[in-house]
Amino acid sequence: LKKAGVTGPGLCWTFFSLRIQPLKAWPQPIWEYSDRFDPTRESEVELPKSEVAAQVANVVIGDAASVFDNHPSPLSLAKPSRTVSSLTSFRLVLIFVCLLPYSVIMLSQSLGKIYSHPLLLEDRVRKAAAAAEAAEKKKKKQEEKRATKEQERHAHRAAEGGSSEEETDDSVGLVSSSDDEGMEAWFDTVLGKRGR
Repeated sequence: LKKAGVTGPGLCWTFFSLRIQPLKAWPQPIWEYSDRFDPTRESEVELPKSEVAAQVANVVIGDAASVFDNHPSPLSLAKPSRTVSSLTSFRLVLIFVCLLPYSVIMLSQSLGKIYSHPLLLEDRVRKAAAAAEAAEKKKKKQEEKRATKEQERHAHRAAEGGSSEEETDDSVGLVSSSDDEGMEAWFDTVLGKRGR
């Protein structure tokens, strides 16, 4: 270490306080190891300052204890101290709070735009089939309405003309074979005319 020129007191203090083995192969850069839970430490127990000072004194000639009385704890770029991280987190929160209204406005504007895409050939075929089916249903419904009206006319003629009960039974049978709407219309016409 002395030949390489890395025996400065600060460097030695950092190595000994973190219990870093400087000659070990590092899986990550050295500045990413900053606390006692680092995987390359010899122990998770923190050394007292007096023991660190004694180990630094063995490497550095002179009284290391007096030099490092007010020595700050080692810092890391990956794991900054609480004062640095709280300031950084405050800045991030401030930026987030300032930009939040703009992000909400931009999100609402982007969701508000609805883009229409050209219809594919399959869509056109499907829509044409759906339109044909709807037209067929409409035609069937109109035929059912005509049939119920015809049944109502027969029932009305039977009620007014005083036909035999067999004819009325036949017309009632025809009405009962249709759906409930035809039956209600028949009752309304027969009972409504008699009430007058």
